[in-house]
Amino acid sequence: MRSSEAPLSLYLHLARAGQMRNQPLEVDKLLVLAGVNAAEMGLGQIAAFCRLRVLQHNPQHLVRRWPTLDHALLDEDFSAYLKQLFRKFPLEKCEHMLASLGIDRSRERETYFSEFDYAAGLLSTSPEELETLFDQDFILCDPDPLATVDAVVPTGSSSPSVCAERPALWRWFAAAAVVILTAVVIIWWWRFR
Repeated sequence: MRSSEAPLSLYLHLARAGQMRNQPLEVDKLLVLAGVNAAEMGLGQIAAFCRLRVLQHNPQHLVRRWPTLDHALLDEDFSAYLKQLFRKFPLEKCEHMLASLGIDRSRERETYFSEFDYAAGLLSTSPEELETLFDQDFILCDPDPLATVDAVVPTGSSSPSVCAERPALWRWFAAAAVVILTAVVIIWWWRFR
């Protein structure tokens, strides 16, 4: 396993174990670390899904302030928070925690086609669902991350089963088009009645 792959699977395994043990605050921290690692690896859909899982549990979480974790990484406030998380969960400690749970990752990654597939499996979802859920427009244009959290991952669901609506910007354009069309119809009706 390459060293760049190790932290992502490590954090995702620990987050899943924390979820089974009903430790939501620890799960949120581990999902942030996994999401940041995924963003750094270029796995934007995995990073977005980790972020949405955090926001589903805690809608007021710090990650709410940025549309993606890539954007968050550019901010000093998030960098300070990330340093705290790395101090709380250094890689050596996480590896020890995972070993104490009896999870052996040595050959697990080989059963997947790509790192993306592997991470999706650890998040209890599929690559197809992630690709449907997070098209490029969603990741880059969603100004209000909480507007789609409930639509993306229903409460109590371990994986998304519905496709998210288009971002708020698209809904605004659609609403404006309906208003304009309605006004044109009313004017035409009054003029030719």
